[in-house]
Amino acid sequence: MRFIVGATTLGGLLLALLAGCGNETPKTQEQTGPKLPASLPGPSAPSVSTPDAGPKIPPEAEKVFDEGEKLGSHGAYAQALLKFQKASELAPSWAYPIYEMAYTHLLLGDPEKALEEYRRTDALEPHGFFTSKTALWTLEREQDGRLPKGLYAAYVALEGTDSKTKASGLAQILAIAPDYPPALKQKALLTEALSEREALIERALALSPDQDTYGILILNKASLQFGAGKQAEARALLQKLIADEKTTFSNRSLAQDFLKRWAVGK
Repeated sequence: MRFIVGATTLGGLLLALLAGCGNETPKTQEQTGPKLPASLPGPSAPSVSTPDAGPKIPPEAEKVFDEGEKLGSHGAYAQALLKFQKASELAPSWAYPIYEMAYTHLLLGDPEKALEEYRRTDALEPHGFFTSKTALWTLEREQDGRLPKGLYAAYVALEGTDSKTKASGLAQILAIAPDYPPALKQKALLTEALSEREALIERALALSPDQDTYGILILNKASLQFGAGKQAEARALLQKLIADEKTTFSNRSLAQDFLKRWAVGK
């Protein structure tokens, strides 16, 4: 997405999330996933998944889409939505307008419609499209009561914010949903102490996160292992991630890049 919510809207989303939860505790999700540690000294891996080159897009569809992006960047979400809908009609196999429709519905306070569009995005790009895997995973759990309503809207609003704002927002989110893997992942990436970062990522991995979050956590775990002198273990972890057919395009590409750089000692 190329437009984000402002600080005022972010504060409102967090306040709404806090108010909506009250004293209720969300249902705990089943902990059936692999329990693994984590880490990453130096720059953190990206938190988005982007697909390989997709279908050729008609120029008119790109033009209308760009118009929608400009409208969205100025907060004209309803008008932007119409542009994205038109772009999708002009290029039905292009996931980007549908993805932005989902995000726009989220900003307009319609998580049910957003979930519908994220499902359409995932159907077109089953190996990941930006944060679609995380969005789908979270909104489905909001819908069935395993996570509090408004959680994903508050979480995604932290994208593009400075580290201080992000840390504060994550603290509020984790106070309400302490077992939310994407927030634990982001907190880990902001944490300088390697032992604490490792513990956070292991905790997130034990909670069966969405596939994109899982891949980022594994990338960070492998990087920590490599930095700690466990090169063989780190390489094996990334090779397993690459071989997994559920791994997103972006995470597979990152894992391959890590292995190439490590092979030449960079």
